[in-house]
Amino acid sequence: MSQIAERLLYVTSPSHPDDATPVECRGFVYQDEDGRFCAYATRLPGVYGEGDTAELAFADLCDAFAFALESYSESREAPPWRDSLKRPSVIGTEYWAVVHVKKIAVS
Repeated sequence: MSQIAERLLYVTSPSHPDDATPVECRGFVYQDEDGRFCAYATRLPGVYGEGDTAELAFADLCDAFAFALESYSESREAPPWRDSLKRPSVIGTEYWAVVHVKKIAVS
C-alpha cells in the first residue's frame, strides 16, 4: 500500500498579467531511485517536472502546466483533462497550486 501525504500550496506570481486566468494545478511528487524529485500533473497527461527538491520539482511542473495550457489555447484545442485521479503506486506527496495562464481554450 502506498503512503500519500497531501500538501496544499497557493502559488501566485506578482507579475502575472491582468488577463491571466487562475487554474488549479494538481501534481504528485516523488523521489526516484537516483535521488531526483519527479512531478507529474495528475489531471493533465504528459505534463512533468523535476528538481533537486520536491518544491523545485513542483515549481517546474507548474511552469510546464501553464505552458501546456497556453499551447492548447494557441492551437485552439481543449486540454485532455482526466476526470478521475488514479492513486500512484509509489510513495510521494500530492501538491496543488493556483497557476495563472494567459489564455485557455474553452471546449
